[in-house]
Amino acid sequence: MNWTTTTPNPSLEWTATGKPAWPRGSCCLSSASRPSRLTGVRPSAQTLGLAMKTEPTHPLVEQLEPLLLPTLRENATTLAAAVPGLRCVVHAEPVGSKTPYQGFQFTLSCLLPNLPAAAADEVALVVDLCHLDREPRLTAEVVWGHGQVEASFRPECGSSQEWPHVTPELVAELQARFPALLASLRHAALRGGPSEA
Repeated sequence: MNWTTTTPNPSLEWTATGKPAWPRGSCCLSSASRPSRLTGVRPSAQTLGLAMKTEPTHPLVEQLEPLLLPTLRENATTLAAAVPGLRCVVHAEPVGSKTPYQGFQFTLSCLLPNLPAAAADEVALVVDLCHLDREPRLTAEVVWGHGQVEASFRPECGSSQEWPHVTPELVAELQARFPALLASLRHAALRGGPSEA
């Protein structure tokens, strides 16, 4: 059992549950699906910086964190400054830990302001790892909350079973192509909606 102390996560909203007002990452929802009014305000354990039980971090995640997180955070700041009302949140979190997926996601999520309820209002750059308990696989894409992909690191790879196995060469390729994915995210946020193509 591994107990660590976490620092407050500024991306969390103060809601009744202590969780963000809407899910992020692979479970994106449109603005019509989010609660229109939140009741009660209670800080979460994570917001308060209390000790939380965590699983050990996979070495691949530890390797990618310093490569991705500073760049995602820097871009979140510049994007939020470039688009009035844009909310940018960076996440790094395990996904599917109770399933065979066994993954981890690094995400820069951008919520666009003042769009109609039915419009796609969230676009995110997601670096997705899976099968961390066996042969890890990786992909990265810029995707809208309703699923339309703007740009992909490996567009020929659809399902996680088709994603390439992680190798030092693949990580180097991701690093080389990461600026293009960030540019695609920026263009999508500035455009204010999915591309027509």
